[in-house]
Amino acid sequence: MTVIDEAAAARPDLRRPGVGVVEVDTWRVGTPERQRAAVDAVAAA
Repeated sequence: MTVIDEAAAARPDLRRPGVGVVEVDTWRVGTPERQRAAVDAVAAA
């Protein structure tokens, strides 16, 4: 029987070739509106 970790399957495989540098950080932006603005700014960059 094969067990699939669904949480792990939802994330990209960081060990695959060509990944390069992965930076993870927590941003505390305050309000939902500021959170959306931060996400939009990153997506546009």
